[in-house]
Amino acid sequence: MEPTSVLLGVLFASTKALALVALGFGIAWWRGRTRIRKLEAAEDRELDERLARVESSLDYITSTLERLGSSQDDLRRRLPPNTAAPAPLSRRDPESGSGASGSMSS
Repeated sequence: MEPTSVLLGVLFASTKALALVALGFGIAWWRGRTRIRKLEAAEDRELDERLARVESSLDYITSTLERLGSSQDDLRRRLPPNTAAPAPLSRRDPESGSGASGSMSS
């Protein structure tokens, strides 16, 4: 057997192996790309559905706030005007000892 024929056999074998590996990587790349496209499409659909739910919730909250505001305006029109100023809340000084938390002496 001549060394050139051995080298030629190794060359053909390595070429076949390289072609099979390249074919395997090509198939894996194609399948991965297809899977990623499917996932992105599903993600887009999910985001669109979520956005639609948020928009409908926001519309509901807006309509509820509008009804609340109109009810408040209606109530304000029906009530008599408040002429007396409200009495300010008195705050008790903790150092004076008066109030609910004051100490009792015997």
